Amino acid sequence: MKPIETTPSPNRTTPTHPFARRTGRALAAGFFLGGLAILSFGGCQKQEPTGSSTGSISATTAPTPPAPPSPVSAEPNSFDEVAAQLDRGGSFYAYVSTESWIAGLAAQFGSLRDILLATPNVANVADRKSAETAFQIMTNLCTHSGIGQVTGVGASSFALEPGLYRSKVFIHHHAGKGDGVFWSAFGTTPHPLTALELLPADTALAGFGDLDLAAVVAFLRREVEQSGVPEAQQGLAQMLKEFPSGAGMTLDEALGSLGGSLGFVLTLDAAKRLELPVGAEKISIPAPRAALLVQVKDDRIFKRLDQLLAASPGLVKTDEAGLQMRSLPSPVPPPIELRPTVALWGGYLILATDDQLVRALIAAKTTGKGFKSAAEFAKLTAGLPAEGNSFQLATAAFGETVARVQREMVKGQPGATAEQLAMLEKLLGSQKAGSTFSVSAHMPNGWLAVGKGSQGASQLLAPALIVPAIGAGIAMPVFSEVRIRGNATKSLSNAKQIATACKIYATDNYGKFPPNLAALVPDYLPVAAIFVSPFAPDEPVGYTYQAGLKDTSPSKIVLIEDKFAGREKKRIIVHVDGSGEVVPVPAAAK
Repeated sequence: MKPIETTPSPNRTTPTHPFARRTGRALAAGFFLGGLAILSFGGCQKQEPTGSSTGSISATTAPTPPAPPSPVSAEPNSFDEVAAQLDRGGSFYAYVSTESWIAGLAAQFGSLRDILLATPNVANVADRKSAETAFQIMTNLCTHSGIGQVTGVGASSFALEPGLYRSKVFIHHHAGKGDGVFWSAFGTTPHPLTALELLPADTALAGFGDLDLAAVVAFLRREVEQSGVPEAQQGLAQMLKEFPSGAGMTLDEALGSLGGSLGFVLTLDAAKRLELPVGAEKISIPAPRAALLVQVKDDRIFKRLDQLLAASPGLVKTDEAGLQMRSLPSPVPPPIELRPTVALWGGYLILATDDQLVRALIAAKTTGKGFKSAAEFAKLTAGLPAEGNSFQLATAAFGETVARVQREMVKGQPGATAEQLAMLEKLLGSQKAGSTFSVSAHMPNGWLAVGKGSQGASQLLAPALIVPAIGAGIAMPVFSEVRIRGNATKSLSNAKQIATACKIYATDNYGKFPPNLAALVPDYLPVAAIFVSPFAPDEPVGYTYQAGLKDTSPSKIVLIEDKFAGREKKRIIVHVDGSGEVVPVPAAAK
């Protein structure tokens, strides 16, 4: 892959107006330049000279005034570097600058935290601590993951010929950056896509990519340990403690055994058919097979799986030169061919639906007669980068099969009128089943995804979502824990306020707590909204109340409990004396 030449952006000053003014200036500049282009075309008209001695006509061109200098944005952006990677003049072109607002994201989190802590609803120590913890986690995530280094995103789609598009997406970071897990865990430099040689001739869907799983897990462990969330820290410690009993090795040993990539392959065998029930009818599709391939450095994981499968009845063992394979008998009757298989070959741990697919993967590599030798592959990959960090493939066979299933499902829709069915069939029939191929690579200044296929819009979206989706997957566990902790804190606060209202009620009623929660409104609680649990906002009453107690009842009897906290493996309770706690619930007891 040729190195990408980038143009440094000129120095710019800080703007004095937010996004609306920036957008307005960009649109105005676009119309202004368009007008200049029209005027310049209009000025290039032929002129007839006067006083020609021979009577011949000589065409001359009126001098064109010099074009005014291009406007310079008052805000720094990465437009030049992003635009250098995209195709202009196609059916789609977009650029979004994130430099100004992402660069100050940590400061914005700090401002939001200060505003929240200043509100009356966050008055007690528990609420303040929870809010501070949540914002600290978000700040750390933005800073440590590398998401904050994104300065701009651009995309384009260009028709190479009728019905065939090349689409690009570029996520930019400045040269010398891109060192967070958002960038580095999924490949640091492009390399030959050798996994393409593994695809059998009947491949329908496939995807391979670099993945430093050890770096991802290390990032998550570090964030959890520094989060200040006891439940998350305890859960991590428990998982690390229990992992060896099931895996036969520590988590670090398992991660150390992994290589740097993984992928999947789905094939469709046209010679064998599978009957699928669609409504009252059945349709026949090519028989599918699937495999997950994980690059490994040694045989430790395979040996552990071999130990676990050793006692399985009907196990078939294969030990050949370079190949170790274990297959289980089919758990389902014919015509489905399913023989769960685990194999170790060529530096890959392979988990497949059957042993024949493992053989097909090996044959594609050793004979060179896999999908890579097909005419469809040659057309899809022509002009695309030969090196990258990941690739994704959907063949015409996959598109045709999906389209056929869609059409048959439409026909079987209950209650649909003939006109509706005709319209849906016409709509689906107008969509050509196409194939797509895309390559993603980590360049010195960002992620570049280049795709080619017969569906412009879908081809654009597929590579565009690869890196952000993986990054979101990394962030999701942390954000999920923040959400759960926030709900738990809010629920405990609600329960304590209800318990306090019960105590006040008791002082007015000879020490007796109310017969039910409704008796507290409006004299002791202004509104019933406090009875709503944050874990179930659509339920009017989210707490159980133990009636018949008094303020002299044993202090540690549970008075109030959140009915829905168990959804998130929590038990939130408040006792008669007003004390409360959030108790983690083991998964088995949920």
